[in-house]
Amino acid sequence: MDFSKMKHIQCQIDEELEGACDYIDCAYAWKDEDMEWAEMYRNMAKQEMDHMNMLHMMAVREIKKVSGTPEYEVMKNIYNYLHERLMEKADKVQRKISEF
Repeated sequence: MDFSKMKHIQCQIDEELEGACDYIDCAYAWKDEDMEWAEMYRNMAKQEMDHMNMLHMMAVREIKKVSGTPEYEVMKNIYNYLHERLMEKADKVQRKISEF
């Protein structure tokens, strides 16, 4: 896995998480006025989280492919840094979806 691939996956993970955050906020905004719209947005937030998880699993798989090589530690360190940053936000979004 090269660094451009890692950057690409990371950008896509960020986009999916931002989308989920926006959609769940829309769901809460519509909840009192139109539950059908609110449910649509909640479902879209869940789908974005599913997409984020698929990309995350692919990143982990790609890092494991280079295990035992010099780039493994670099990739693993980048992954750990980004993972920690994203998981806090992802947990917050997931809680909002679950509490809806």
